[in-house]
Amino acid sequence: MKKTLIVLAVLVAVIAVVVWRLYVNLDAIVARAIEDVGSDVSGTAVSVSGVKLQLLDGKAGVSGIKVANPPGFTGQTIFMLDDIALAIDVASLKKEPVIIDRLAVAQPQVFLELNEEGQSNLNVLKKNVQSYSASRATPADAEQADTPPLKFIIRKLVFEGGRVSASTTLRPDKPVITDLPPFEMTDLGKASGGASGEAIAKEILERLTQQAARAAGRAGVEAAKQELKQKAREKLDKKFDGALDGLLGK
Repeated sequence: MKKTLIVLAVLVAVIAVVVWRLYVNLDAIVARAIEDVGSDVSGTAVSVSGVKLQLLDGKAGVSGIKVANPPGFTGQTIFMLDDIALAIDVASLKKEPVIIDRLAVAQPQVFLELNEEGQSNLNVLKKNVQSYSASRATPADAEQADTPPLKFIIRKLVFEGGRVSASTTLRPDKPVITDLPPFEMTDLGKASGGASGEAIAKEILERLTQQAARAAGRAGVEAAKQELKQKAREKLDKKFDGALDGLLGK
């Protein structure tokens, strides 16, 4: 009996150590999971510089997310997300779907690029996400899956303080840089009683691509207008100089 108690005590101690190590390293574990899953979903490399979890308070933060450009584009990065803050409904962690009350993305940077075929890197990334989502959504896959994908509802998503840099593969050194107007999305996944992470990512990418393209388009038109005005001014200056030279007898 005494030996059995000793064995149980040792087993409990070992389990406690394992749980403690997992808890202490949970931030790093989640960071690696984001990198692995993000890379699978996007079809390109995803890196994270830091994760901070405060699950008892229903808070989480992710910093320094970088998403590499898909193949065929000159820039190294398509997205840089400096800071992501989440407010989580703690009670929902015990069931499904997991409810995120608020997800705020601060200072996102979008590097929009058009290649020689007229394809944008944002559209290529969207296709990668759609392809991954479709590969997991077939009935056969759903039946065979040991663990179905976790479902989420995001009550409010906010993008603020962002920038867009738009360029072409032929002229990567002359980007059009402008602000990304802040925007919100609400009740993501709610209509279906919860949606997979990739389904929500697809919806967010759709909106982000739209907003970035509009901002870059407006900035590009404005830049073209300014260039035309400058050329017109230079032409007028030359005419004035010529007329002045004539008056002076030069």
